[in-house]
Amino acid sequence: MATTPFTNVTHLEPAQGDKHITLNTGADKTDGSNNDFNDIDVSGGGIIVVAAVDYESNFVQRLHTNPGAGFTLEVPDGGRVFAVDNTTNQTCTVDTATGGTTVSVPATTTKLIYSKGTDLVELAV
Repeated sequence: MATTPFTNVTHLEPAQGDKHITLNTGADKTDGSNNDFNDIDVSGGGIIVVAAVDYESNFVQRLHTNPGAGFTLEVPDGGRVFAVDNTTNQTCTVDTATGGTTVSVPATTTKLIYSKGTDLVELAV
């Protein structure tokens, strides 16, 4: 089945039965991708990889539990706007899976970020 490019919401098929199920699931995924958060324990430090499903399904990537040093949050490539809420005592560098321009999120700071493929841009708030 065909899906939307960023949040993988399933498209309706012309002869599909139970269209309400597809519509309701799509509405829930869209709501989550615009409003929900993904709690990420970063106590291990190093490179923390965000799974594609978590990245697509949650607007905010909320980082918690203090690591021993600065760390990297790796998000999937692709275009979308998302937020990183760094509640830790260390700086987080946000990067994409294949690398590009990064965004630094200092301790106890939240940043709004636009991903344009492999490059990340901090949006002014």
